[in-house]
Amino acid sequence: MNWSWGKSIILAFIIFIGLVSWALIKSFNTSIDLVTPNYYEEELKFEEKISQTKAGDAYQGKILFKALAEGLQIQFPEEWQSDAIKGEILMYRPNDARKDFTTVIHFDEGNIQNLPAKQLLNGKWRIKISWTDSGKSFYYEEILFL
Repeated sequence: MNWSWGKSIILAFIIFIGLVSWALIKSFNTSIDLVTPNYYEEELKFEEKISQTKAGDAYQGKILFKALAEGLQIQFPEEWQSDAIKGEILMYRPNDARKDFTTVIHFDEGNIQNLPAKQLLNGKWRIKISWTDSGKSFYYEEILFL
């Protein structure tokens, strides 16, 4: 069979159109989640969140995280008293909003709270902890790779 430049150009166009079509189909089927569905209201509260973060950084003790086979272990500072601390832990999954979940801060005598592995997929998680102690609000955020 005789192969000419004309056939090569047509073949190159067909391959190009196929690749562009594949990229369009792939991009339309990709889910794009907003950081939060009510991002405007969250942006208005941003200044308050900054002051809570500064207070959280200056708060007594450091919150530690440890990935275990059973799940995620959160070690709260020894100075924390379970009856004085009220708050919640938001586990935020940047690439899939359906995997986000919130749990109440409830730690045992050793100031440890465990989150079960069945709720946690491998990958990037942004942990947002907000709590109140003696009427004052605090906030702590950390990025973890499980």
